[in-house]
Amino acid sequence: MDPIEINENGPYLVYKPGYTAEFVRQTLLDRGLTGMHVRAAGLDETLDDLEFLREFSFLTQLQLNSIPSADYDYEFLSELTALEHLTVNVWLLPGVKAKRLNLAPLAALKSLNLNWREEIAGLEHLARLEVLRLQEHRGEDLRSISMLSGLKTLFVATSTIRSVSGIEHLRELDTLTLGACRRLSDLDGLATLERLRVLRLASCSKVTDLRPLSKLPELTDLTLEDCPKLASVAPLATLPLRSLRLVGTSEIGDADTAPLAHVPNLTYHHRKHYNVRIPTPLADAVSAETLRKLRGLP
Repeated sequence: MDPIEINENGPYLVYKPGYTAEFVRQTLLDRGLTGMHVRAAGLDETLDDLEFLREFSFLTQLQLNSIPSADYDYEFLSELTALEHLTVNVWLLPGVKAKRLNLAPLAALKSLNLNWREEIAGLEHLARLEVLRLQEHRGEDLRSISMLSGLKTLFVATSTIRSVSGIEHLRELDTLTLGACRRLSDLDGLATLERLRVLRLASCSKVTDLRPLSKLPELTDLTLEDCPKLASVAPLATLPLRSLRLVGTSEIGDADTAPLAHVPNLTYHHRKHYNVRIPTPLADAVSAETLRKLRGLP
């Protein structure tokens, strides 16, 4: 048998054709690995179906990474009831129809990472789910995941959402990242997230109004990256922010930077039309250290 390969993200055992359930179980124990990584994403890799995974009912962590010619049948998941961490990064080629993904049997799931598809069933059964990462999410808002009331961390990337409506039901959220949501403009739903500590908005070019953020009493870490149409940062003045990154193409429409003066760890690009230059000693020190390393100085 070929030497085993390990994906360090887990660390996971990389599955190879011919691996038996007993071999995988023993290898995970012997090597101290946390789960299995199944991939078929290269020209020299093919994986016609995933039915063989029914035999791996002992797995608590599983990663699927594939670009199949036709979507898989995911009924094998009904046998993997011990799963606590699941990644389904199955990228479908144009014209390939997505099949139904039923997550109902996976009541033990604590974290889920997947490419969104129209037919996802059983989300309401994931009462223990705390971490959700969604790529290619399609929809006008987030009501499709509003039943996941126990979520603590949510990451949504490359989504068509126009508002965060539905997120108001996720009152346990501690960390929220919205990336490349280029149609998003309405943040009103955030106002009810009283436990939110970390918020990152990146490449959300239609976001202008930050007033819903003023209702977040626990927000201490905020990133606004490539959000070029921000009307004002005045809503941030009363927040207990410890760190604020206003970077990339992000720009303050009313040019008033004074509301940022209370943030101890501030990173921003001072534009010539801004009214007040705010000192950024911590960010400057990091930049100087990075530059020193690049130059190879001791």
